[in-house]
Amino acid sequence: MTIETNNSNKPNYASNHMKVPDEIAVALVTAVCVIGLAIAFKNVFNVNVPFLFSTPVPLYLFIVYMITRPTVQRFKHETLLWSAVIALVSVFTLLLYIA
Repeated sequence: MTIETNNSNKPNYASNHMKVPDEIAVALVTAVCVIGLAIAFKNVFNVNVPFLFSTPVPLYLFIVYMITRPTVQRFKHETLLWSAVIALVSVFTLLLYIA
């Protein structure tokens, strides 16, 4: 195992870690939001909501992300932006049905 060094001759251990692929990171955020919405609607707030317009809303955004990913020009914080949009839409969906 080789350890990279920088100019100050200190080992750079951060370069040896695996990075989570962008699709997996956004998919994990989507899964957490879908499961969170389902638990919140059923067990926390005891609200009966239409399934197609409430719980899978983050999944719809993830599908849009996967379709537009190859066609849209990539930028540095794209994963963070999509994850934040999915989380915010999930929160707004929750507020729409409990308020």
